[in-house]
This record gives sequence, C-alpha cells and structure tokens, in this order.
Amino acid sequence: MSKGKDFSGVISRLRALKEASDVDNQKSGFEAGQKWAENDADLNEFRRLEKASDSESYRSGWSELFEGENSAVALHAVIVGYSSAAEALEFFESYGASQEEMQDGTYIRGFAEGALEIWKAVKDEL
Repeated sequence: MSKGKDFSGVISRLRALKEASDVDNQKSGFEAGQKWAENDADLNEFRRLEKASDSESYRSGWSELFEGENSAVALHAVIVGYSSAAEALEFFESYGASQEEMQDGTYIRGFAEGALEIWKAVKDEL
C-alpha cells in the first residue's frame, strides 16, 4: 500500500458493490430454484434437499456446501444423490445460470432456498 494514503473510501465502495452483487446473485438463484421446484423436481429430490438442510449431521456441512467454486456440484449431488461437474453444469445451465453464477455460493444457496420454499409450502398437502 502507498504510505499515507487512505483507502477507506475505495474499500467502502467495493464492499457495497460486493454486497449488491451478492443480493442480485442470491435473488437470481432463488428464482431459478423456484422454477426447478415448480416444474421439474421430484419427491425424492425434494426430500434429499430438505434432509440435507435440516438434519443435524448436515447442518454444519450445509453452510460449507455453499463455499468455494464447487458448490454447484455439491448441491447437485445432494439433489440427485450423485454428481459430476458436467452433470451439474448441464443442470444449472438449464435453469439459466451462467458460469460465473455456478461458481458463486450465494447463487447456489439462493437456488436451494428457493426450491425449499416451494417444497415447504406444498409438502403437507401431499
């Protein structure tokens, strides 16, 4: 860093941009997850997703699921029971995710939360 320079303004601006990007990515993921849930998800996929989000054994791992660049593969594995990078790529692309979004844990968490919201709203009616 340059001596004597105050970069607090730059830091604040970049933090605000990051936060806005995270909000946008979460919203996009949430909408894509709802689209999947409404049109394509089956009972077993919903149950696996709910179990992963609710169970004690998964709880600590649930948050970790959305960290790092492989969160799309990890979530896809939870949903279908297995996954390869190619399968996860095809799955999330089919719901409009970009390469960048698939590497963003905020988008992937939004996807899971959107799907779970639909499941929780309908499961007791089955």
